[in-house]
Amino acid sequence: MLDNLKLYKVFTYILIPIALLFGFLDLIILMISLANPSGLFGVFIIACFVMYTFTSFKFYKQGVEQNLQMKKSLKDFMKVNAFVSLFFAVLLISQSVYLLNNNLDETMKAMSDMSTQQPGYSQEAFKKMAQSVIKGTCVFFIITGLICFFHVLITLRLLKKHEDLFEVSSN
Repeated sequence: MLDNLKLYKVFTYILIPIALLFGFLDLIILMISLANPSGLFGVFIIACFVMYTFTSFKFYKQGVEQNLQMKKSLKDFMKVNAFVSLFFAVLLISQSVYLLNNNLDETMKAMSDMSTQQPGYSQEAFKKMAQSVIKGTCVFFIITGLICFFHVLITLRLLKKHEDLFEVSSN
């Protein structure tokens, strides 16, 4: 279990800057989604991931490390966001793997059509640059998804193990 805690700590500290980046991007997507409400579902999923990351960090620092009593509502909030984050992780992994394996040629064809509209770039240079950016982004999303997936699984186990840390609300 000690190795799991070390791994959990490392994963947590990796996810924090990613959650900050995604949180900033989520604000931008929120502004865009106000004009097109169909994008609000993605905003919700990313917001849940960001909230999960910071609440799990709080749980780790105060609950696991310092053994402090915490509110039961935090546990429930964390569980809900953990399941949405699990969905987000699976979504990141599956879409990135699909794009890398099946859809990269179609995407590159669409990108080459766009490159004809970009003055100052040769079509071949634009294609190579776009392909490397897409591959790099997909690899980043796969790694982020895997870290998030395993982080959520460890969090759910830790929540069960440290159930005594959560006070029963008096409502």
